[in-house]
Amino acid sequence: MFYCCGSFTYLGPFSLIRPEPLDLSLCIAERQFFLISHTPLFPKDFAYYLHIHFQTQKTQHMQRQFAQSSVLFFVLFSLLLTGCSSTKLPTAPNLLAAITTNPKLAQFAALVETAGGLGTVLTESGKHTIFAPTNEALEAMGEKAMGDLMDPDNRTLLVNVLRGHTVPEALSPKKVSKEGSLTNSIQKSFLVSGTEDNLMVGGGKVLESIKTKNGFVHIIDTVIKN
Repeated sequence: MFYCCGSFTYLGPFSLIRPEPLDLSLCIAERQFFLISHTPLFPKDFAYYLHIHFQTQKTQHMQRQFAQSSVLFFVLFSLLLTGCSSTKLPTAPNLLAAITTNPKLAQFAALVETAGGLGTVLTESGKHTIFAPTNEALEAMGEKAMGDLMDPDNRTLLVNVLRGHTVPEALSPKKVSKEGSLTNSIQKSFLVSGTEDNLMVGGGKVLESIKTKNGFVHIIDTVIKN
């Protein structure tokens, strides 16, 4: 019940008199009934102030929810963009261009040329995946081993070594990661492990992948043993 006494308005039978005007939101927040005005305040006026107070609280709550939702959307959208950018691979017109234009594969490109070109290495038409060892990986074989491969009399051996690094289908890093092993062009198998971003193939690590119109080139840090 509301009581009016002169120029003061009290709320309920346990009202306390304070000499200074109080903020209505403070009265409600403390769940107490205090003197709120030095002028008469009738029930209909108090109902109006209550309406304004709760409408303000509702608006502020909606604003906070909108701000939180906006932050969450921004975080999720950023993560989505990051995920997309991480799976985007460098490209080349074709497998040969991917090999011959990459400085890391200069030695491998020389072996392919000595073997008679990529057309000789690939066993069939269509798309292929090539696991190309880096210069360092080939040099780790030793000068004698590299010299034997470059010897024209050992061309058959060289072609088989190169075919051992090719698979007659297009395999992206994602597809490779789903395989436990792969069978190369000379029908030999080698193990595959790891994830799309951290692949291990034939005992070596995939350092980089290149997408082309007729397949993929995965640069590896080892020579696959067959």
